[in-house]
Amino acid sequence: MSATTHVAYISNLRLLDGFYGAEILLPLADLDLDTSFGPKDRERGVGDLIVSPFILQWTDHKLFGMPYFHRFVFSVALPTGKYDRNRPVNIGSNMVSINPYYAFTIMPTDKVELSARLHYLWNSENDDPFVGLGAGTVQPGQAFHANYAASYEVVKGVRLGINGYALQQFTADKVDGRSQANSEEQVYGIGPGIKWSGNGLSLYLNSYFETGAENRPEGTKVVFRLSKVF
Repeated sequence: MSATTHVAYISNLRLLDGFYGAEILLPLADLDLDTSFGPKDRERGVGDLIVSPFILQWTDHKLFGMPYFHRFVFSVALPTGKYDRNRPVNIGSNMVSINPYYAFTIMPTDKVELSARLHYLWNSENDDPFVGLGAGTVQPGQAFHANYAASYEVVKGVRLGINGYALQQFTADKVDGRSQANSEEQVYGIGPGIKWSGNGLSLYLNSYFETGAENRPEGTKVVFRLSKVF
């Protein structure tokens, strides 16, 4: 479980015809790991601070005559979260992650929307990795990842649709500076979703059935999210 404080500001300043802004996100998390093959642990605390000093938001464009909302965000996660190399579960990552993305929503009709968010991910070295690895440093490889959704407003404030994600790592992980053969991760997920919104409050219920996983777990995920705009 996590509770994230998200502070965002969009100014009236325009750059490249988009509105400039910035944001910060700080999660509090409760992680519970229980496996049949050994590792079990529970950790609570503050997660890594995410800072986006540069946002461009376009709100008044059209694509093929349809309303088209899009933004670019340069996002950096800083290693501020709780971390202990002797624990199999950590809230913090102990590394810097640069994760810019481009997001868009297009509306073919007043009730239908298609959305996606496209990320590039780079991670620095973790110079204090989990003790069980027996390594001095580890560095995950670079990756592209994306999420997407398509929904239909069945009644005012209620949308039904499908949602999913994809991850493809394209450079190898490194351990003590040496590239690890066949270490690239990938996974794809898709499933149904529902959203209810009104009076600044939004509730999301999404499920994802994963497939095509390599070098990572594969399974079914269910996510419930409650969001309140102040």
